Amino acid sequence: MRLSVPLALMLIAVLGTALFLSRSATADVVESDEAEQTYLSANGLLNRGLYQLAAAEYRKFLAEHADHDKAPVARYGLAVCCFRTGDHDGALSELEQLAPREEFAYAAEVRAMLGQCRLARQEYGEAAAAFAHVVAKHVKHALADDAAALCAEALYLDGQHGQTV
Repeated sequence: MRLSVPLALMLIAVLGTALFLSRSATADVVESDEAEQTYLSANGLLNRGLYQLAAAEYRKFLAEHADHDKAPVARYGLAVCCFRTGDHDGALSELEQLAPREEFAYAAEVRAMLGQCRLARQEYGEAAAAFAHVVAKHVKHALADDAAALCAEALYLDGQHGQTV
């Protein structure tokens, strides 16, 4: 069977397009798998208490996949790593990006950790505000009672003695 030149060219174009699209889809899957692998690796290291190694993986994930669906949770994981290693500035940097996300699954934890970082930096007024936010917006959360106590401590340290009662 002999194909005419226009039909042969059309067939080549169709096959070439199909090949390009299949490679493009495969590349997307590979990139997605690599992102998922980096994310899961970071989570595993965090769960084992290997905070510096986990932080490196979270940073890699966020640098390469800042718009990924799991980026907010990765940012939270990075903040936890920074906090646990005493890097309050690093934790604050990540937490401040998450704080406006009231719908975030770990919103109460974000605000409580923000308060703890602020306490460590002797920024008592800002710490009190973060803890007060937990108490006001997450009253039924397990951290609400601790946040209330830490809020009173931060207010006291800030010299707002009348507010601590």
